[in-house]
Amino acid sequence: MKSYDAFAKFYDFVMGDRMEETVHIAKIIKQYNSSAKKLLDLGCGTGTFLKYFLDQGLQVEGVDLSEGMLAIARQKLPTVQLSRQDMKSFSLPNKFDVITCLFDSINHLVEYSDWESVFSRALFHLNKGGLFIFDINTLNKLEMLTKTEPVVKEFDNKKIIMTITHNHETYNWNIKILEKKDTGEKSIKSEDIQEQSFPVQRVLNSLKKLFSEVIVFDQNGNEVSETSLRVYFVCRAV
Repeated sequence: MKSYDAFAKFYDFVMGDRMEETVHIAKIIKQYNSSAKKLLDLGCGTGTFLKYFLDQGLQVEGVDLSEGMLAIARQKLPTVQLSRQDMKSFSLPNKFDVITCLFDSINHLVEYSDWESVFSRALFHLNKGGLFIFDINTLNKLEMLTKTEPVVKEFDNKKIIMTITHNHETYNWNIKILEKKDTGEKSIKSEDIQEQSFPVQRVLNSLKKLFSEVIVFDQNGNEVSETSLRVYFVCRAV
């Protein structure tokens, strides 16, 4: 089973519509490429982010590796081209004004060489002056999550428990889906999702070799520091 296939139908309930983050990205696009008309989202998931920009009048496409997530996205976006591809090797016939990879999607690639492959593929698919916008969970954020209590979400007769641990190689999100019955709780599905992060300076060094401009800031719009939890990168194609 591919990552997120078991979790897919619960994803929107657990994560919400993430409207605040989506509007934040819309402002970034308006600021740095106000004439953008075509947008591609890597790791598009259930398509909520894409639907927002489709409703705003942009031409949108999406790429995701999870068939479970794409099945839900296709219900929301029946007219949108959605491709089941790996973000580190995707290939499409079109070029775009904006390519996004958000909500720590790139963290699911645990080898740094795969991050660099995403950067190269994104650049190849951008129009001149186009933007590649992505965010990451920092190492500090992932370490912090290993020290917090598991996240528990309940709805209908289901309970979802998410626990993150560090096994010296990667950070592992264990997602358990329990069904609550009169006789107790029974585990009906369990899924492990890997994440990894790398120093921000290393990422910046790679991006600056490819893009003409790279802007970086943290979750509060401030300069990145050792305490940053989420970092945004805005990269302009030559």
